Amino acid sequence: MYKKKIIFTSIIALGFAMSPLIVSADNDVTVKTNDNKVILELSPKKNEYYKIYKDDQLEYSGTNNKYTDYIDQSQKYKIGVYSNGKLNEVLSVKAADNKHNIFEPTSMNTAEKEEYIDSIVQNTRLETIVTSNSVTIQWPKLPDEDNVYEIFKNNVKIAETTDLHYVDTNVESGKEYNYMLKINNVVSEETADLIKNEAIKEKIVLTDEMFEYDGSISTLVAIPSVEEESLTEDPIMDPIFEKAKGSGTIGTKAIPKSNEFSFDYRTYIPFKSVKNPNVLTNDDYPYLKGDNRSNPTAYSDKYRTEARVYAMLSQPAAVTLWKSVSKSHYCTASSCSSPKSLGTASDSGIKLLKHRVKTNDLMWAVNHAVGVPKISAPKIDYNYVAQLSNKSFIAYGKHDRAPSHEFYMNYPTGSKKIYSHQVTSSLEFLLLFGVVQGSWSFDM
Repeated sequence: MYKKKIIFTSIIALGFAMSPLIVSADNDVTVKTNDNKVILELSPKKNEYYKIYKDDQLEYSGTNNKYTDYIDQSQKYKIGVYSNGKLNEVLSVKAADNKHNIFEPTSMNTAEKEEYIDSIVQNTRLETIVTSNSVTIQWPKLPDEDNVYEIFKNNVKIAETTDLHYVDTNVESGKEYNYMLKINNVVSEETADLIKNEAIKEKIVLTDEMFEYDGSISTLVAIPSVEEESLTEDPIMDPIFEKAKGSGTIGTKAIPKSNEFSFDYRTYIPFKSVKNPNVLTNDDYPYLKGDNRSNPTAYSDKYRTEARVYAMLSQPAAVTLWKSVSKSHYCTASSCSSPKSLGTASDSGIKLLKHRVKTNDLMWAVNHAVGVPKISAPKIDYNYVAQLSNKSFIAYGKHDRAPSHEFYMNYPTGSKKIYSHQVTSSLEFLLLFGVVQGSWSFDM
């Protein structure tokens, strides 16, 4: 079997592809980024003055409506807009540099099309301007087959657009929202030929979906309140670290007391059973028992595999891996009323790579390739890279399009969903033999 994929033995550059201009919904602020420089320009109004905070530190206070800063990757800012001594608005801005990642349409006509799109997706972040009553997201020109971008909010599709920005005014102060931009593409001619050859060898009936693949870029934002405290608070990251910091015990059973954060990536079969995708063994093992659950969840003991990375930012900084593979069973009927054991696959294909382990600065990767006992192929393949500090979290990766995937950050008082991919039909398990994987990125 041939699979076209990238294994994270080295770090993909954390480049950020952004258009040079983003404007808030009410035109209060314009953000320009170029060559490591960001310019925040506020619309001047009579008797207004401004306070600009960077990482909860006051950087500027005065009437000048233009602020310039230099950024390495991305940066969050808080802006307070005052008039006659009163705070009128709080703006939360995330800016990102665009120099590392520029979409070249000519690259879509090459045999490396899939790898090129993977790189674009994994290295792109959504820029945002968030006010007390609106969210503006913006992205660069991205590869999409029909140039129509799909916008999701908390996993619900809310719009399609050909623009490179989207404004949402249906928000409430104090709440968090996950915005996802989804792109869709078809494989190159060279990859299509590989899929056809694989289908003949494995006796698979081809469908249009086997020649299509998507990518997603997500960000988590919080709607600020118009209060002085909002200027020095990060309502997403601060509660995670403040409540974890100094707590003598960890209340969540999934996290050992010596660790503060757990990054849990699970694969699972959402159905009671699926037809064995390996035609060479499906006479002996017609169906594989599933985990019989559908929705992603922060904690579950129903999975095919789990890779749990424990992370400590200090005292001392540390990254460790706990891995688990559930027993495999086969059935003679789809009802799977009498499952028989196949044994437990080796967990040796789950590996942790530590790229950087410093106080308040962690970066690691997980590579995953786990099969089914007595069935040589296919394996469940995925990989991801994550970067955590006390100010931000970034992750990106790629995976087979079956089975289902879920990735969560768990901490003493809550959880954050990083990414999920849900299989909706048992026929999608034929995609385990595909040569193209889905790519994703996330930040908060």
